[in-house]
Amino acid sequence: MPVERIVRFSVAIFRLDDLRIGINVQNVRRVVRMVACQPLPNAPDIVDGLINVRGEVIPVVSMRRRLGLPDKAPHPMQHLVIGTTVSRPLAFAVDAAEGTMEASELDVVASGDFLSDDQRMQGVLKFTDGLIFIHDLAAFFSLDEEVNLNAALAAL
Repeated sequence: MPVERIVRFSVAIFRLDDLRIGINVQNVRRVVRMVACQPLPNAPDIVDGLINVRGEVIPVVSMRRRLGLPDKAPHPMQHLVIGTTVSRPLAFAVDAAEGTMEASELDVVASGDFLSDDQRMQGVLKFTDGLIFIHDLAAFFSLDEEVNLNAALAAL
C-alpha cells in the first residue's frame, strides 16, 4: 500500500493593514527597511519604481494595488520584501514582517473554493487567530505587465 506524502513548506508572513499575507520562503530573498524608489517611466501601473540593491536594479511593485487595498504613502517604519518571480526579482512594501511558520498542504484551503479564479493566490492558510492569504510571487505579473515592464527597463 503506497504511503501518501504530505508536502510541508515554510511561509513568510507579512501584514498590510489588517490583512495577513504569506509568501513561500523560497521566493523571499530578504526583508529590508523602506527606502525611496526612483520612478520608472512607461512602467505598468502595478510598478511604483526601482531600487538599487547592491548593484542590482529591482522593480518595486504595489502589493496593495494588486490586492485592491488603498495606496499608502511610504513610511520609514514599513519594510520592503525583496523576492523573486520566475523571471526577475521584485520588491513590495509591507506594514510589518511577522516571521515565518511551517505549514502543510493539508492546512491550505484552495483559493478556487471561495475566490474567482485568482491565479496569483495559492490558497488560504487557516491559522489559530485568523487567515493568511498565500500568494504566488512567480505569478505576480500578468503577461502584458511582464512585457511592458521589460520594455520600460530596456528603455533605461
